[in-house]
Amino acid sequence: YPAGEPEIPGVDARSLAEGVRAHGHRDVEYVADRREIPAALAGTLRADDLVLVLGAGNIWETAREIVTRLRDENGKPK
Repeated sequence: YPAGEPEIPGVDARSLAEGVRAHGHRDVEYVADRREIPAALAGTLRADDLVLVLGAGNIWETAREIVTRLRDENGKPK
């Protein structure tokens, strides 16, 4: 993922997801638009699951959106 440096051909999020899947992980889903990540996770996460959000730039916003989506109107986890 380029963060100011030139892109490396063949190195991108989709390729990473495909590589993880190819090495035996069954539940890999590539989400092209980061704004769709909270919705994609909301239907699959269960109590005590761990979500690790890594990236550069404003990826912290995605982490916040995930938490917001998973809390009920009282601020407690769903």
